[in-house]
Amino acid sequence: IKTLEEMVWSIFSLMKDPRMVLLAPMFFHIGISFGFLCSDFSKHLVLESLGIAHIGLVMCAFGGVDAIACLTVGKLVPLVGRGNVLLAAYGMYSVSFIFMMVWEVETNAYFYLYSVAMLYGVADGLFVTQIYAIIGERFQDSAEVAFALFRLWSGLGTSVAFFGSSAFAWHVKLWFLLILVNASLLGYLLLEKSNGIKDLFASFFAHSG
Repeated sequence: IKTLEEMVWSIFSLMKDPRMVLLAPMFFHIGISFGFLCSDFSKHLVLESLGIAHIGLVMCAFGGVDAIACLTVGKLVPLVGRGNVLLAAYGMYSVSFIFMMVWEVETNAYFYLYSVAMLYGVADGLFVTQIYAIIGERFQDSAEVAFALFRLWSGLGTSVAFFGSSAFAWHVKLWFLLILVNASLLGYLLLEKSNGIKDLFASFFAHSG
């Protein structure tokens, strides 16, 4: 069993791993997007449009759809591939952020806000389950440390969302989230690309030898 000092050292050592650097935006995005939903989305959209009584109900809709997505995505990945699943989640996040950028708050907008919350929930469920799968596949020898690092980045993202809620303008936060989800997808694609390049070079040198 590792001591606390050894665990902390392992986390910071793995943080420099190129694979982890590429995945860090996705880890951070999971935390900050959830924090944004709980703070800004609930306060600026749900509260103003539907009232305080619906904040809990909207979050329940998010959580319920998120759970369903987590349970069903395992059957989708073998059929469509992980890249397509993450691309779908990226599209859902992007649509949600862009909608919140352009939508003007109106009273009793039940359909819009519940729809956004559920779309957000599906995207979150797809991202989180695939992060777990990627960590399990890519970091088999250091899975415990990799999961701890995932929690570190996502926890940091959630903290930034809550503490920065009043510090930045609405559109600034949404632009940042949109840029971050693009960086998340790009990081994953580069991770897959780098793995393919490594395999190609390994095969070339094997045949050359």
